[in-house]
Amino acid sequence: MNDSYAIVTSADEGYAHFVRNLAENCLRTFGKKLVVYDLGICENTKKTINAHFIEFKASKEYKNINSKNSIKATHKPKCILDYFYRSQHKFLFIDADCLFTERPIFPEADICLTFRIYSEQTASDFRKNGIINSGVILIDPLSNNKAGLENLLNKWISRCEGDQDSTDQKTLSDILLSLNNIISPGKKYRFENAEILILESEFFNDVKRRTGSILHFKAASRNAEKMQEYLLFYKLTKFKALTKAYIYANRLILDIKRKRHPERYKTRYLKEMS
Repeated sequence: MNDSYAIVTSADEGYAHFVRNLAENCLRTFGKKLVVYDLGICENTKKTINAHFIEFKASKEYKNINSKNSIKATHKPKCILDYFYRSQHKFLFIDADCLFTERPIFPEADICLTFRIYSEQTASDFRKNGIINSGVILIDPLSNNKAGLENLLNKWISRCEGDQDSTDQKTLSDILLSLNNIISPGKKYRFENAEILILESEFFNDVKRRTGSILHFKAASRNAEKMQEYLLFYKLTKFKALTKAYIYANRLILDIKRKRHPERYKTRYLKEMS
């Protein structure tokens, strides 16, 4: 288990308010500064954000919406590969519209990815944007299997460039499914010699915002109601005891649901993937 890692994100001016809040959230939670890949944040704005910035040129197409109404986000693997070469430590690459409720402790692996959350484990969701939610990725650039990780990231970039209508999540999911036609949360897979661990989003990338060490407010920038929820939770995370009470109460409820309906929660994705 490991909770020692850098926290890295990427954003342009349109996501500056998320980055500002995430930077404060990181300082409170970890006592360390957020690293931000600057895709076009104004200099005056950066002065208001307590973070380290890395200037990075990316095609403006990364924020386009594809034919399935999903943000392409194809810049992400390039940012990750760049930091992979720079870093001397493990790092967590996280979407800017996330917030920490506590310090997540990740199991050991060369790379940790999060499976799509239970409510999004439908055939329609899988076809639209893959089995993986790429909003949270932990990578160990000092791994003994560094070459395999580097090849995985380069293949991800190549897939993004080769399919102009896909998303970063869908291309990464397709790579995983080429290794094994059934990918399951909680299990490990190998790309060449690199060990890939698939984690449950309920705890590490919680887009339902109930039980996670990391809450993900996916699409809050395009949804006024979700933005209000995000702002409420941002204030809530300043009160550690209250936040933990909320999260752990919901984890207890989830555990009861899973015990009452074990097959539903364990096998839904298998039925939908098949």
